[in-house]
Amino acid sequence: MSAEIPHRGSEEMVKSIAADADAQIQAILAQASAAAATESAKAAEEANAIRAEILARTDEKIAKLNAREQALAKAEAKRIELSAREAAIAAVLDRIQQELSALRADQETYSRSLQLLAVESVQGIAEPQVKLRFAAADRALVNGAFLDAVNAGVQARMGHNCAVHVSFDLMDDSGGCTAESVSGHIIFDNTFARRLEQTKRSLRTAIVREAANYYE
Repeated sequence: MSAEIPHRGSEEMVKSIAADADAQIQAILAQASAAAATESAKAAEEANAIRAEILARTDEKIAKLNAREQALAKAEAKRIELSAREAAIAAVLDRIQQELSALRADQETYSRSLQLLAVESVQGIAEPQVKLRFAAADRALVNGAFLDAVNAGVQARMGHNCAVHVSFDLMDDSGGCTAESVSGHIIFDNTFARRLEQTKRSLRTAIVREAANYYE
């Protein structure tokens, strides 16, 4: 009987050690599982944060691309608008230039136009004596009858006559005339070139205004 006791004690000891080992193993597994769950949650949280950051950067990039595309579209629309405007101005000015050239070639019509320009020029100086300057090509038109018509026009507009002096040293031979005060301090440019330049500015302003109204 006494010989069996150590044997039974050994079995109980083995069972006790095995039970303790199982308990430790279960505890380790539980801790590992808890740690794994924590790490998994942490990893998921980090993944979500990274995803949110990537999406935010993507949204920012998309917003920048959209803004850039809109800016490019506006710039292209502006370029087209300016190009159309300049083409319209060029077309109108070209037509005016053609009409002025045709007018210059028609001596009778040009003579009447030149008389009106001369009267307007004298009126623009508004002094008792005025010097009218014409191109040498207009010498044949500016005769006694022409000057009588100019004086009559001045009388009708201003209510009195002016002493008109004439010279043919105007370098601009495109048509029209200029007027100067005797002192030379006042100059009234009434040449076709000057009037065309004024028309160009007025035309540009009008087209810009119309374009602005169109694109509103």
